[in-house]
Amino acid sequence: MSFDGVVYYFSEVACRHCYQRLSPSLEFVYQHSKTCPSMVQPDDKGLVICCLCEYRTVHQGNMKVHIRKHIGDKPYKCSYCSYDSPQLVCVKRHIILRHSTSNDTSFRGNKTKRAKSTRQIRFTK
Repeated sequence: MSFDGVVYYFSEVACRHCYQRLSPSLEFVYQHSKTCPSMVQPDDKGLVICCLCEYRTVHQGNMKVHIRKHIGDKPYKCSYCSYDSPQLVCVKRHIILRHSTSNDTSFRGNKTKRAKSTRQIRFTK
């Protein structure tokens, strides 16, 4: 089965370069992206290419967030509802937009209507 250029085998994903079946684990897919023998690794130092699509970055954190989207890993959860996301910033934005009211000063300041501090927002992981 193919979806968005990614080949899925039930609970596995497959590298689009060597077709090796990969466990849908963040660290396993990330490591394979850095070491796949069938991928042409660019000369740029530190550049990592996703083995599941054409995404590339020099920032390891960005690649890990990207891979989470492929494997469906959403470790950041809203403490008020069932919303979850692969990125903490998305949960922060969700809480501010969905769970705050104009009278709720724990999320927003009275004057600016923006979050005072991300430390004031509860998160679960």
